[in-house]
Amino acid sequence: MLDIEERQGVAVLHMRRFGFNRLDVELLRRITAAFEFVGASRGVVLIGHGSKFAVGPANPRADELALAQHAALSAVRTHPGFVIAAINGDALDAGFDLAAAAETRLMSRGLIGNSSEPLTVAEAAAIGLVERSAGPASLLDEAIERAQLLAPHSANVTLGQ
Repeated sequence: MLDIEERQGVAVLHMRRFGFNRLDVELLRRITAAFEFVGASRGVVLIGHGSKFAVGPANPRADELALAQHAALSAVRTHPGFVIAAINGDALDAGFDLAAAAETRLMSRGLIGNSSEPLTVAEAAAIGLVERSAGPASLLDEAIERAQLLAPHSANVTLGQ
């Protein structure tokens, strides 16, 4: 559901949730725990699996879900390192909120924003919502490279410390 790896001194969090990386309570809690696990990592890349970055939950009104979403977004926003959302596909509704919580966003394809008025990659880049576009095959590598550049001492990242 959420895999954590270290690549070139950057913590990479892969969301692998069946059903378009739908942000349910379990995945949101795992995201929160993952940010606690990586500790003070200088660089973190958050990426989806497959053709979606992340989308909103099936039942967005549940109180438990709202608390889990708040905790996950707070973990991303308050992380002491530099967080990049590598948007590999649609980032809609709660998925957009998650991407927006990162310091910057790179995007390869799909739509981003509110599902009633989503933006294309080009539109999002034109208004500064995403820093730049990247090809699907190079997105993760470019995000890691960007994290290394923007996060001082990122080569010294040790997961779990």
